[in-house]
Amino acid sequence: LELGPCDGAAEFASRVNNTLSTMVRQVHRHWGDVLMFAGDALICLFEEKDSGEIILDENVKQLNVDQQTRKRVKDCCLSVLGKIALEKDLTIHGGAAHGMIRCFFLGTPSKSPGSCAFVVSGHPLKQSGKLLNKTARGEVYIDGESS
Repeated sequence: LELGPCDGAAEFASRVNNTLSTMVRQVHRHWGDVLMFAGDALICLFEEKDSGEIILDENVKQLNVDQQTRKRVKDCCLSVLGKIALEKDLTIHGGAAHGMIRCFFLGTPSKSPGSCAFVVSGHPLKQSGKLLNKTARGEVYIDGESS
């Protein structure tokens, strides 16, 4: 992002904040949870859960819970790309992977900030990073997707 002399750090921060807020809203809209911001990365978790609704694929076959979750992730990625594409000078790219993870707390939950951390570990995080590194601007690679 290149700003002119009239634009400053406050304008840049405002635009980045608006972009990240848009991304977070889209993740929540697709039943995802934002785990953390890591630099300019947004790390999310989409838990496999049955929505209770029947979702069909393009061949009119009912999707199982795993397939429904993958569809939510794909729809979220496409939605985020579409929303951010409206910004002419901000671009994103991403990687998404599927699999078992472990979630745990380090420390003791309390009202004091910093006394406890929520940690997520597992192969999907590493795989997401690998996929992310393969993408170009405006692309999202999803593990197990052919396109």
